[in-house]
Amino acid sequence: MAGANIDMKDLALDMVKDAFTKQYDEAIIMTGDADLIYAVEIVKRLGYPTHAVFLGNRFSLELAYKATSGV
Repeated sequence: MAGANIDMKDLALDMVKDAFTKQYDEAIIMTGDADLIYAVEIVKRLGYPTHAVFLGNRFSLELAYKATSGV
């Protein structure tokens, strides 16, 4: 996926797909978009630590609670 307009649904789908195919050891997302909450829950259920890095005014309290850690 190239470009700055990545759809959050595409990112969520890639997170889950790559977790199922064991493409990473842990997920680090740099967004406060609450659209990723369900994907984070699935990835954590699959046993992968999931970390959220929040930038500027992009913060989701629910995403912070669902992630393994949030910064």
